Amino acid sequence: MVSPSFVTLALRFASLRRSAGGVLTASVFIGQFCSPLLSTPLIVAYGYQGLFDAASSLAAAMAVAAVLKACVMGLHALTHHVG
Repeated sequence: MVSPSFVTLALRFASLRRSAGGVLTASVFIGQFCSPLLSTPLIVAYGYQGLFDAASSLAAAMAVAAVLKACVMGLHALTHHVG
């Protein structure tokens, strides 16, 4: 399955299509290689539930940070709107 951001990049910047495809493919394979190297010690130390709790907490914190940033950027755009 192709990433939507890659499709956008491929349609907009044809000159970057080859290198963007290579970076996308490399990042997927590096992630698949590193995943067990990083998760196995955590599973051994904390169990599957501990790994799930840590990963879900990290994902929730990143979601909150993204929402807060979007709110700040939205307020910034509204207060500095010219026109």
